[in-house]
Amino acid sequence: MSNITNPMTSSHLSSDCDPEGSMSSSQHTHLGAESEEAKETPTEDDVKEKPWKYIGYKGYSRFLSSEDNFFLLRRFDTLNVRVSLALQDEVSVLEEELDAFDSCFSKKSADDFNNGTLREDLKERSDLVRAISKKLGRYNAFLIQQNTLRQLSIAPRRDIKSLLNWHSNHDNSAIAEQEQKYLRDKNDVVALAQKEKTPLRQVIDGSLRLRTLSLWKYKEDEAESYDQGDVTYYSDKRIDSFASAVIIAIGVLMLITPIWILQALTEMKAKLAVITVFIFVFLLVLSLAMVAKPFEALGATAAYDALCLPIQIRGGTDGFPSNTVRRLLIAVLHELRDFDSLRQLDEQLPFIQDVKQFIKVGGNLDTTAHSSSIAEQS
Repeated sequence: MSNITNPMTSSHLSSDCDPEGSMSSSQHTHLGAESEEAKETPTEDDVKEKPWKYIGYKGYSRFLSSEDNFFLLRRFDTLNVRVSLALQDEVSVLEEELDAFDSCFSKKSADDFNNGTLREDLKERSDLVRAISKKLGRYNAFLIQQNTLRQLSIAPRRDIKSLLNWHSNHDNSAIAEQEQKYLRDKNDVVALAQKEKTPLRQVIDGSLRLRTLSLWKYKEDEAESYDQGDVTYYSDKRIDSFASAVIIAIGVLMLITPIWILQALTEMKAKLAVITVFIFVFLLVLSLAMVAKPFEALGATAAYDALCLPIQIRGGTDGFPSNTVRRLLIAVLHELRDFDSLRQLDEQLPFIQDVKQFIKVGGNLDTTAHSSSIAEQS
């Protein structure tokens, strides 16, 4: 390992200047080092002319590591299947040899050899079992490895295209052309760190206009000098926060809007039509805007349906859905009562006390056992 001396530390640092105002020797050394470093720094034209020298795998690796979605590699499906078959056949051959041993020494005409011992078994058969153990261990480990690999999702075409664009921006010369070919087999390239995204987030990522809004730009993570004209970093956290805010806003509207619409309607058919539309829209929102499994979406929709039906059956007569709101608040408080962590909020938040007071003094409140039990707890 060679010892490289830093000119800044090898010189005697002094703040004194000569009478004529000339700089000290350390300052000369410092300027000389900066001048030498400036000469060694490649210009933009140098990088464009020889990207394989000044960018290479160092720059490519830095670019791939800057975003989890860019960590793409081939899974080699065909080769893995072929190796699996080869290992399987090797184990099968050894299995057949062991079966032949057992059959041979189990024949009536064979010598009376003890086939019921491992400690005093034939050396040939013991060696064969040990060979099978090694081969079978390798085979089993390979199968488990394949199971893990199969769970990796195929890389999105958008991310593959981003990497191909990076190579194209450097005239396909920063990395040897033959070593870029792994990106061409798009059905075999997998994402090693792919995050699960909501459909709404996928829509944003799929739109060039939406995903390149200046609102998402992450200025703290600037691209390398040779990539600044072609690469811009955007904050995943900001985009996810925006998507979550949109989903929450839609959810709140879906809960509040039918209360007011149903309160204004008088005909039962019109109310049922409104409920049907909102239930359908609610199911679409769950399916298209959120990461929800089918049975989860149906369960949430059923709960939403159960919430809407009492609203259309009964409402207030004073122009404000007071009975409806009280029914909803009673149900909410009943749920809060079943959770210790939420029950603590009853004592800490004045809002919940105000809600209980609202339930007590409101007009036309049904004095059912359910509502009165909650009022007593207040």
